[in-house]
Amino acid sequence: MGRIKVLHIITRLINGGAQKNTLLTVNGLDKERYAASLIFGVTEGDEGELVTCAKKMGTDLHYIPEMKREISPLNDIRALFKLYNLMRKRRFHIVHTHTSKAGVLGRVAAKLAGVPIIIHSPHGHIFDPDAEIRGVKRGIFGVKFFIFLERLVARITDKIITLTTIEIEQQVKIGIARREKFIAIYSGIEMDKFVDVKVDKGEKKRQLEIPLDVPVIGTVGRLDSVKGHRYLLESIPSIKKVFQGIKILIIGDGPLRSDLESHAQTLGIEDNVLFLGMRDDIPELLDILDIFVSPSLYEGMGRALVEAEAVGVAVVATKVGGVPEVVLDGKTGTLVPPKDSKKLAEAVILLLKDKEKRSKMGIEARRFVIPLFGTEVMVNKVSDLYEEMLTKDASENQTCLRSKGHPFKSVIDKYSQPEELEEYSRVVNDGLDKAEENFLSKYFKEKGIVLDAGCGGGREAVALFKEGHKVISIDIVPDMLKNAKENFLERGLDIPVAAMDICNLGFKQGSFDYVPMVNHLISFIPGRDNRIKALNEIKRVLKHDGIIIVSIISRNRGIIHRIYWSIINGYRRVLINLGFSCLEPGDRFTIRASGVPSEGRMFVHCHTLNEAVSELESAGFEVIESRSKMELIEEIDEPFSRERSYTIYLAARK
Repeated sequence: MGRIKVLHIITRLINGGAQKNTLLTVNGLDKERYAASLIFGVTEGDEGELVTCAKKMGTDLHYIPEMKREISPLNDIRALFKLYNLMRKRRFHIVHTHTSKAGVLGRVAAKLAGVPIIIHSPHGHIFDPDAEIRGVKRGIFGVKFFIFLERLVARITDKIITLTTIEIEQQVKIGIARREKFIAIYSGIEMDKFVDVKVDKGEKKRQLEIPLDVPVIGTVGRLDSVKGHRYLLESIPSIKKVFQGIKILIIGDGPLRSDLESHAQTLGIEDNVLFLGMRDDIPELLDILDIFVSPSLYEGMGRALVEAEAVGVAVVATKVGGVPEVVLDGKTGTLVPPKDSKKLAEAVILLLKDKEKRSKMGIEARRFVIPLFGTEVMVNKVSDLYEEMLTKDASENQTCLRSKGHPFKSVIDKYSQPEELEEYSRVVNDGLDKAEENFLSKYFKEKGIVLDAGCGGGREAVALFKEGHKVISIDIVPDMLKNAKENFLERGLDIPVAAMDICNLGFKQGSFDYVPMVNHLISFIPGRDNRIKALNEIKRVLKHDGIIIVSIISRNRGIIHRIYWSIINGYRRVLINLGFSCLEPGDRFTIRASGVPSEGRMFVHCHTLNEAVSELESAGFEVIESRSKMELIEEIDEPFSRERSYTIYLAARK
């Protein structure tokens, strides 16, 4: 079975929280299940880059130089076409975009390319009314324009991942999308690097020329206006009055470094502040801090806050964005208003005076973040979301008739969508096929639990239900599911209907007594090995003495069907992704099922009887009978005998 192909897209691969989150996700996904790739654009800035790191991790990288942070109509169109062409060529199952520019271009390209699942992670500040973002203006041509674009592309987005539940509330409030389209997944950090940090604090201070007996506070982040470093610097003179020798570590780089260094000199605190730039020893530096300070004007979540808490450092942070979900005020740290140097100084002074409180906060901080914010936790939740969306995509417009007393209610609920599907004209033969009914009743004498796989319009399920069997009907063609549901509703029958892949059934081993009419299953799946895999999955859910009834189309009938449907549809075709998990991901083939009001033509592998018997036996079944529909019809005195059919029925025991 091939892997699910996932494409992540981010505007810049700089050394930032969104980029680290994305890179950890891409490389953390199960490589046996997923083939993940990452597209990035122009990576410029003082923050540093993660391209080198990504290459060392073995990431499948693709660079699009036209994709830039700034709005540039010509480059944006070029980037859009490059994204589209790559998606069409590689046939990805999931496109997961990150940040605003990549989010808009990537989602539009994915929609145009027919990618089944589109997911977006904003990682952004534009939805917060108080956020200040460099290069983004307020007003109709600034934030309001971006919000307008987000509302548009949210319509073609299957799921939006936010960093916190607070961010969900912000986006719902301004009308980006309905609440059910969002899911909050905390950004994960490589927890081991911070929890198990080992450093000689005295030696580390000596390296930085910091006296052993002075308090040390610090912050980590790019030197940009939104991070609020200016307010931290302006709080230092007040703190110096109480702690004369205090040292402040400012870790990170960015466009405002020279301005901040000049501001520190103006404030007369240049001897107290150490601008350390980009560092690769952040866990060790955090470990020598007495307090971690985050003066940000906005944070989606605050990865640096989580890293400090994982080390066990008490925190003073501004109450902005998603920070209140990361720093528990009074328990793991202290929250203060943004842009308020006085309140910031007061909070730092109080904590520096109370060593016991700082220690308790550090302990609580570790307890809080370790189980919630690790990379593995984040990747697992993203992977779970992918699986949920893949199931939903494979079962487009899936439906279920819920049965309170049904033995597999929980499984049916999991694979079913409760919303009513739209009405449409159903073309179904109201009469039961007497030959099929006759053949089924011959082997299904004892009442049991039946999996009607490939249920079509539900005729066999109705017959078996009336005989006293408990029946579950599954299919992966949306039109078939609609037919079956309407059929059962009209008859008032309590038969669950769910969209489920025959190659990946969500039932336990030995759940069923019978699997009738795996409707042309053998013909629809290309490749002998793949067909045997499907039969093995059916065998798994059958009891030891279970019966499987398979209908196949003979080679002659298949040719007739192809010619017939090609003529009446004028050779028009429709591509339907049937979602068999045993196929190479992305494989599509054409199908025209009789009674389904959709254009297309039949395209199947038509079997000989010997081929079908051989495949059943290879999957471990004992073939106990094979009959053609014509033979069965001749056994009953009905006008059906005028029908000329080449369908063959096989009965096999596990």
